[in-house]
Amino acid sequence: MKYTNLILLAFALTSNYAICSLSNQPEDVDLYISKLDIDTVTAIRSLGFLGEKASKAIPHLAEFINDECPDIYDRNYNSGYHKCYEAIYALGKIGTPSVKALIGKLNTNNTRVVKAIVQTIGDIGEAASIAVPHLGIFVKEDCDDICYEAITTLSKIGEPAVNLLINKLSHKQLTDNIINALGSIGPDAYTAIPSLDIFINDDCDSSCFAAIDALEKIGNQSVNTLLKHINTKNKELLEYIVIAIGEIGKSSSEIRSQLSSLINNNCNKICFTAVEALGKLGKPSIKVLEENLNSKNDELLEHIIYAIGKIGKSASSTIPSLKTKLTSTNNIDIKNAIILAFGEIGPEAKLAVPELINLLDTPIYESSTFFNDSNNTLVNTINTLGKIGMAASPSLPKLAQLFYKHKENDNLCHLIIKNTNIILKDSLIKADKLPIPYIEKIIKYIETSFKDIKINPILKDIEITQVALANHIKLKKKSIKHKLKDWIYQNQLLFWLLVYISSLLSIWSIIFLLKPLWIFKVNESIKTYTEFQLPSWLGGMKIPFNLALLVGFFHYCPRVLDAWVKSYVSSARERFSRKNTVYDRKVYIPIPIEMDGNLSDSLTNEILSPKIRKKRFCLLISGEGGSGKTSLACQIAKSVMEEDKDKRPSNHIMLPILLEHELDVELSEESDTLLTVIGRQLQDLIESPIPISEKLLQYLLQHQRLLIIVDHFSEMTTESCKQFHPEIHNFSMNALIITSRNEENLGSCIKSVIKPLRVSGNHLSSFMEAYLTKRQKRSLFDDTSFFKYCSKLSAIISKREITVLLITLYAELIISKAEHNGESQLPESIPDLMLSYLNNINRNIHIKKLDDLTIHCDMKTIAWVSLKNNFQPSSPLIIDLLAEMEGENKQERLKYLAEQLRIIHFIQPAQKRIRIALDPLAEYLAGIKLVEILAEQENHWHTFFHDIDDKINARKHIYGFLLAVWDCCLASQEHISIPSFAYNELTLRVDRAAEIEKEH
Repeated sequence: MKYTNLILLAFALTSNYAICSLSNQPEDVDLYISKLDIDTVTAIRSLGFLGEKASKAIPHLAEFINDECPDIYDRNYNSGYHKCYEAIYALGKIGTPSVKALIGKLNTNNTRVVKAIVQTIGDIGEAASIAVPHLGIFVKEDCDDICYEAITTLSKIGEPAVNLLINKLSHKQLTDNIINALGSIGPDAYTAIPSLDIFINDDCDSSCFAAIDALEKIGNQSVNTLLKHINTKNKELLEYIVIAIGEIGKSSSEIRSQLSSLINNNCNKICFTAVEALGKLGKPSIKVLEENLNSKNDELLEHIIYAIGKIGKSASSTIPSLKTKLTSTNNIDIKNAIILAFGEIGPEAKLAVPELINLLDTPIYESSTFFNDSNNTLVNTINTLGKIGMAASPSLPKLAQLFYKHKENDNLCHLIIKNTNIILKDSLIKADKLPIPYIEKIIKYIETSFKDIKINPILKDIEITQVALANHIKLKKKSIKHKLKDWIYQNQLLFWLLVYISSLLSIWSIIFLLKPLWIFKVNESIKTYTEFQLPSWLGGMKIPFNLALLVGFFHYCPRVLDAWVKSYVSSARERFSRKNTVYDRKVYIPIPIEMDGNLSDSLTNEILSPKIRKKRFCLLISGEGGSGKTSLACQIAKSVMEEDKDKRPSNHIMLPILLEHELDVELSEESDTLLTVIGRQLQDLIESPIPISEKLLQYLLQHQRLLIIVDHFSEMTTESCKQFHPEIHNFSMNALIITSRNEENLGSCIKSVIKPLRVSGNHLSSFMEAYLTKRQKRSLFDDTSFFKYCSKLSAIISKREITVLLITLYAELIISKAEHNGESQLPESIPDLMLSYLNNINRNIHIKKLDDLTIHCDMKTIAWVSLKNNFQPSSPLIIDLLAEMEGENKQERLKYLAEQLRIIHFIQPAQKRIRIALDPLAEYLAGIKLVEILAEQENHWHTFFHDIDDKINARKHIYGFLLAVWDCCLASQEHISIPSFAYNELTLRVDRAAEIEKEH
């Protein structure tokens, strides 16, 4: 019997693979239909995968749905239970063509089947509108589970179901559910507004409140209906209505008038709610709120000020009134509300700076919530000055005085220095628009206030900004000592013009040939000067002064750009190699690659040069996680910085710009996000004290002096990905490398595709030997032990080809084992290899060390949170991670993983998200976590497989994660009772995911 079961299992797996490996062509439908009598459930699911293409199979699938469908779950994979319900789900995936068939099965006497059909119709959505009358039959006074499910389904169908739902409002038992369904439909349910209005009255019950919620969700068209009831005497009802109006956010003179009428000096909860609602209506409400600033009710006044603050910079017109109130009141709550409002208004609140400076004399008090206490006047004042920015520079002496006075108070000193830096950096950004005396005044504030600036390390950033401001002044002070006057009014004017042009061209040409960098420096030193106006006989037009001197024509020539790049390449090479991503890949072993369909043992300059030496190139390095994409990109980046042209694949030196994270810089509409990010990266790479000019950036990009490397492209959001399409920018990006798990479509950009290949079993030892030799660790192993370890790795990966990452992780483990006299056990599987890697990097930490189990637990949680939504590595919010992590000191543990172990990175500049450094590590740790969660719970496994099916149908690239889950199941089977059907289902989906990978 045992062998019979094994034979049947092998047959099922073989038939599943055969069915799922076929391409989704129309003739496949007939094949799947023919398989319905052999491997029924697999064939049903395969038809569902085809979607609308399988519409001809609808009658065959419908035959499995009948009164005889079992109510009780049957573990037998091909039981009637699976056939019936899988047929329903498959019809749902086929979609619109299946609606009539599903409707036809609604008359079955099996309530569980009917409920499943109703749910499936809901999943089809608005396209199932013809089912509305049939669903309406189930909505009746004596409501059961099917009735409630029908209401939910009608809400999913949306606008076509509105009239039926309105007609069913008469069923008192169902009223609240139907009202909620209308609200779920949203703005499309606007025709229900009169019917919902009936339920709103002074004797408000649950249906009344539900109706208000529904009107809020319907939105703008509901406002007038809500306003009709604003004179109600039911205070709870009135408050609910006001909240709804505020949430809708539509502003009109009538709305503002009605809300204003609720505000009075005898203010109650409704009054406060009306104030908050006005704040949510935005700028049009400012006049109403400002009129009430003279209220004598302090609590009301505080709410009004907070509402003004919520409006933000648009509320700048209230600043004079708020200033007056700030100086006249003794109420600490009102003072703090005004200070916070100034902060929300931002730089526009510069008129309030003198009053805020006076508040810096406020006594401090310590508390456990020093930074979070909204009543801490001093803290609020310092933060607000920082938000005002450059205009708050007169506060620098007072802030410095406060810093030295309370230098023992670390919290306060940190707060002062932080906001001082914000003020100074804002001043530096705006320095181009500031007059020289103003900048000199800021520098004087720094010099006279922070006297130990050169020796106090805490003030290092302030000193750097001071130097940058001083350099800016030097550039501004360089003036033209002699202007050309009246040199073209005589007969000889044409002659002198020719002499002038020829002389200057000769001088600049000689400098251009001998010292091209001087050309750049000359242009930069004079570019901020005023324009030069040509004489009237030459047209009287104004031209930039560097063009008048003719040096401007040489400014951004390729030879000049080469000189500029060469002046920074040494420091750029050193700083680039110290980036975490590059440093972690400092040991590089050449691997086989496929480039544009041609195979090669490694990526050499001979192969690369023809691609890179074009006037415009884009290299797409595509492959699975851990295949060496980023390592390859880093090696190309290092090679283009070589000064020896024989070692360089490019015609000239390039500076690499590595972009690893989302483009989340907040900018004005006139700024280009991508260009700004590149500028900041370049400024950091060459250690420039001032930002790189936009024009210089554009020429560096146009002439291929910057190599843009976009890492993790496939894991970025759609908005970030669009930034790298050349059509949306007004500048050229002619040297681009993108690493991605997918073979991306980059619009009109012509790309060369490089695919790092896996290392086959017969090359393991040669790769391992090369890696150990480059790490200078080969001497730790004699030949016997070396080949023993290689055999062990071959056993772990079985007959599978392997990515270079897994080999390097294993190599680091055996190095550690050899150096510590064989104390650690080698892993028995790839999941064990990942956990052993965590243990290994944690081994050398000695101060405040976390134990290995804590590291395992935290990393598995982080990995699962980063993959659970799309089953692909992502960058989750830190706040979401903290919610999932267990135990105490969560923030400190995250910092330990980032700073001590360097296996996660905080994403700059906001540091609100993190990313695991290695994608395969994330996939395997998430796989371990998933197997622990699902364990022997069959229903959870079914849910997981449905989610996987959705991702596969959406053509998501989740092969790496599915393979990791498979390995984790095998590694865990001795201590976790995983249901036997899970292996079959997982195998089916691994194969389908592999097909998708091959297609791309």
